[in-house]
Amino acid sequence: MSATPEATDAVIETDDGPMPIHVAVPAATPKGAVVVLQEAFGVTDDVKDVARRFALAGWHTLAPSLFHRQGSPVLYPEAGHGFHCDARPGAFAPGPAQDAFGRTLAWLERYGGGAPAQGVSR
Repeated sequence: MSATPEATDAVIETDDGPMPIHVAVPAATPKGAVVVLQEAFGVTDDVKDVARRFALAGWHTLAPSLFHRQGSPVLYPEAGHGFHCDARPGAFAPGPAQDAFGRTLAWLERYGGGAPAQGVSR
């Protein structure tokens, strides 16, 4: 059985301010790196669990909070038929989204133990 991976939250500076990220690192030398993309509700406990499972399998894993420019999505439980997400128009404008993702990959290069990015999940 593999050793428990280390998981922590960190921040990457972007052109639009600090972007929270969730980091999960395997106990042994990483095989490579994986970026886990958030769901509509942000970097939830489920997304963090996906990152943890990749780390358990030996991958250095990051889950960036891509809604950092607009704040976390808003849940509307009073909708009556589930939750609605206010994804905030402009949250994924091409320039800022590319900046956030590029900085995620740069963070992996700098702090990921030299592990090259190998894949994106979600």
